[in-house]
Parts: sequence; structure tokens; C-alpha cells
Amino acid sequence: MTKDNSKILSVDLKLNSQKYKAKDRQDLKFTLTNNSNERVNVLKWQTPLEGIKNDMFWVKRQEEVAVYLGKLVKRSAPGPHDYITLDPKESVSTHIDISEVYDISKSGKYTIEFDSRVLDVGTEEPHTLSARLDNTAEPNIQRLRSKVVDFDLLEDREAKQSKGVALETVERMDTAAAEGSIFSSCTTNQRNQLVETLEAAQGMANNIQTALKTTQEASRPNSRRYREWFGVYTSQNYDKIIRDFDMIKDALSNKQITFNCSMADCSSGEFAHVFPVRPYEIFLCSSFWNADLTGTDSRGGTLIHEISHFNVVSGTDDIVYGQPNCRHLAINNPLDALNNADSHEYIAENNPWLDM
Repeated sequence: MTKDNSKILSVDLKLNSQKYKAKDRQDLKFTLTNNSNERVNVLKWQTPLEGIKNDMFWVKRQEEVAVYLGKLVKRSAPGPHDYITLDPKESVSTHIDISEVYDISKSGKYTIEFDSRVLDVGTEEPHTLSARLDNTAEPNIQRLRSKVVDFDLLEDREAKQSKGVALETVERMDTAAAEGSIFSSCTTNQRNQLVETLEAAQGMANNIQTALKTTQEASRPNSRRYREWFGVYTSQNYDKIIRDFDMIKDALSNKQITFNCSMADCSSGEFAHVFPVRPYEIFLCSSFWNADLTGTDSRGGTLIHEISHFNVVSGTDDIVYGQPNCRHLAINNPLDALNNADSHEYIAENNPWLDM
């Protein structure tokens, strides 16, 4: 359940300057503070305390949102090592170069705000908190927003993306063959598994696309499968999910996907990650290879999850993870559910099975 965090945690942002030239590093200090009188343990996911693995800042030039350049990660349940302990009134800080993870290239006045969900906070020990989540219990989710900080970029920089695609990827996509997957650092066995997995993902995407489109309009408001993952029906929201799966199905069936098996920059418990500005490359991690072909959090479902992230597909985010959190999100914030990658995965996997 998402709770008011004003008395427990707070976030502060501080820049090393308010004016930058094109060559300057833009150092952003992120500070998380425990405002309570108790020691708390905080899951580091969705915060810079574990590095940048999520689009967790609003970076804007006037009303134009800067494109996120970093990665998005699908995970299994957290372990005790994923938590950080904060004593009463204690703060912890980290520094990032904000221009490395957002395309801040046009000169002008910018604002930065942290806006993310901390997915578990509690006074219990980390092994107790992580064991609870592993048993699919509902975590204590706290949405954290910082005050806005601003700066001026005095000179234009070279852009790093165009229309949501990294510039080097635009060039590669223009010259890439339309057919056949690319396998990078994959063994023969991994290649065979990936061919099987891609077929499974294509089947899932086709099945949910067909189910969404063939359900009669009069029946859509009461669709159990849709409401489970995306909440109260509106025709606009339903049509958005149809469009998403049109794009997901097309990407899985018709685009050249690069499967990277190198395990580069993978952490414990990760299934896979992608950079949304770099279609269609998917980095596969240990939990992916240990997953079943189909079912909940499957290999086939993981491909749907990751494909949905690309800006040229659906541009989804990782707002929450896991079926309990996704069900809660659908009930309490359907608009966020529409943008959540795991929600797309679970309606496609359909396990446990629900009719439309």
C-alpha cells in the first residue's frame, strides 16, 4: 500500500552549480533522510542509491521533458543486500552526472525533480522484509518527491538521441536487415532457448492482441483480464493497450532483435534490462535463464516486458514489480498501470488464467 511518507523519508537534491557550459559535468547530489525516531530499512530500488536503473527524475526544459538515456531492469524479489539501513534522523547521499542519464542538450532553463516509489520501507530487519516480499506479501510502498531544483545550460550540446532513439542506434537501424535475430555472446544452447522463447512471446502477444480486439465493446467494461491488470475500464485506456500490443507484436515478429547474453552489467536477481533509446537490444541476466518458458515471470513474458520499454514501441516504465503490486496499482492508479511494463507482461502471460 502506498502511504504518506512525509514523516518517514524525504529527498533533497542539490546541484554543484546553477549555470553550466556545454563541457561541464552536472553533478547532482541525492540525499535520502530518515525523519523518524526509529531505525528503518529501505529498499534501494527506484533510487540512485543503487545506481540509475530507472527513469526516476523529471528533467524539463520549460515543459519539454528530457529523454531518459539510462536502463530499465526487470527483477525477481529483492534480497537483504538490496536494502539500506538508516538510523533515526540519518541521511545518506550519492552523486550522479545527470547529463549522462538524460539528454540535456538544448540551451535554456531546466528543472529537475525526483519522483519515484520506494518499494519497501520498514523497521524489520532486511532479511525479514525481503522474505515477506518473496512470499508475495504487499510491501510498504512510499512515493517520494523532492523539491524542484533548476539550472541554466548556457550553450547547446550535441544531442544524444532523436525522437527517443539514441543516435548511434538510428544509424544501425537504418542499415540493419529486416529479418533474423542477432545473438551476441550467446552459446548454442542459449541461442536455441532464445528461438523457442521468441516464439512463445510472439504467441502471447498475438493471443492478448486478439483477445482485446475481439471482445465486444459492450463486454469490455467487465473484462476480468483487463480489469485485473489495468483497473476500471475506459474506452481510451482500453484502446491504448490495444495500440501497445499492436506495437509489441510487430516488434517481436518483424524487427531485428539483438539478444545480448554477455551478462554485462547484470546484478543478482535481474531477469533482463534494456536501454529504451536503443531498440531492439535486450540484455539477458541470470534469472531469465532460470525462468520457465511460459507462466508467471516467464522467459516469454520477459521478452514482452522488455520490448514494451522501447520508446519506439510502448515506452513503458518500471513503476512497480510483481503481481500483488500490479493488482494494487490497477485498483489505485489505472493511469500508472497503463505505463507499467510488468502489467503488460502479466496480461499477456495470463497466469493465473482469466477470461476476457
